Amino acid sequence: MIVDDSQIDRWLLIKTIRKTNLASMTVEAATGAEALDIITSSPPEEMPELIFLDVNMPAVNGFEFLEAFSKLSRDYVSRCRIVMISSVSDAAEEERAMEFSNVTGYYLKPLSIDMLNQLSEQLRHTKAS
Repeated sequence: MIVDDSQIDRWLLIKTIRKTNLASMTVEAATGAEALDIITSSPPEEMPELIFLDVNMPAVNGFEFLEAFSKLSRDYVSRCRIVMISSVSDAAEEERAMEFSNVTGYYLKPLSIDMLNQLSEQLRHTKAS
């Protein structure tokens, strides 16, 4: 799942994901609220394994999404890793993001093929542990 208010950023990330075969399917949401609606209207077994979550969005930003997501049933939360994405390098934001147990990384946009390959390797290593 890609949660980003920028249609261009979502499109670029989908193209990069396809080049790396990181995911066989992607779901898009333009806001954190829309993403939460998609997640909670589906059964837990349809929960995305990975969410790319933009930090700065109007209405429900990335951190507000994380707060709401962390309060969902364990059936949902335990199935997913979250990657925070941002246009701005901010050490305080990155530190705050990494306090959430589902957050596996904080990356600057645009994400490159190399970044996604590294992320894929990290996720494979995490699953094997």
